[in-house]
Amino acid sequence: MLDLGIDTSTPIGRMMVTVIAAIDQMEVETMKECKAVGIDAAKAAGKYKGRKPISDEKRERILVEVKRGSKIQMIADHFKVSHPTIYNMMKAAGATRPAPSESSDRFRG
Repeated sequence: MLDLGIDTSTPIGRMMVTVIAAIDQMEVETMKECKAVGIDAAKAAGKYKGRKPISDEKRERILVEVKRGSKIQMIADHFKVSHPTIYNMMKAAGATRPAPSESSDRFRG
């Protein structure tokens, strides 16, 4: 724990903590602004492209496993993607999960 030696039981001590917090908040907002300016400049220069999209082939293989009823965790682990990525793919493709069955816990890779 950080001990600044400020007595927060007095009005002056509470004011000091409030001022320090306000300065810290200003610093955080300034860093966010600088980061946004840097990202905009990189985008304008064509150097900021974000993540590579998942290939169509990989997307199709994932959706096939979803339709087969494989567990999302097993699919995510095998294809090295996150759960939300799989759910977003399903939503975009209009895919739904089949009813659970005895074999749904087996990944077919």
